[in-house]
Amino acid sequence: MQNGQKGLVKSLAASLVGGSFFAGLSIAVSIAMLAKVMPTLVSPFGLLISGSGDAYWQMLIWISFAIAAIGLAIVPFVLVKKVTDGEMVKHEFAKGAKILWVIVALNMFLAVATIFISLFSMGIEGMSEKAAGALQKQYWLGTFVPVLVAALVNGVGAFFLGAIASGKMKLMNTFKVASICVAGVAVALMVVASLVTLHPKQSSGSGSSDYNLDMILRGMGY
Repeated sequence: MQNGQKGLVKSLAASLVGGSFFAGLSIAVSIAMLAKVMPTLVSPFGLLISGSGDAYWQMLIWISFAIAAIGLAIVPFVLVKKVTDGEMVKHEFAKGAKILWVIVALNMFLAVATIFISLFSMGIEGMSEKAAGALQKQYWLGTFVPVLVAALVNGVGAFFLGAIASGKMKLMNTFKVASICVAGVAVALMVVASLVTLHPKQSSGSGSSDYNLDMILRGMGY
């Protein structure tokens, strides 16, 4: 029975941590996509994305973040009512909170680093004004703003997990509802961002959706 509870609590904690992580990642990516710049984020998917030569495969990876967020957000609605071991919840949720705080710290480090990189890149000799503007846009809308948003989402998740670990078990239901709401926002933003990227408004100066996506993946913007 105890082993069964341990597995349930671990799964519950993992779903809440994973849900926060993927929701933050999905919202961050969507912001960059809507800004028409390449998302640059702290995640274990960076090498996978950069190593792919197929633009639509990269888009599929981005969309999978939102799917993972909503899928993991549903899990607590099934598991919470089955969990009865309060001490195990405190132990596993405390570990989950630490994981999310590490992710927040990584995102904040990248945000601060982006500020310095942006400042040092100003006035690069031989760079045109248009290229310099595109580079700054990449830094601020492809990295700085997205990672701050991701840090906020994961910070809220870490706060809830930490509070529940400290004994405020009543927050469990609040957190699971908040998780699925944030995941819903992540899915909605990803749908909008994907539609804007794949089906841009056509004008005399616009190209095909292939060109639109390729420009974003190259980090060139518009």
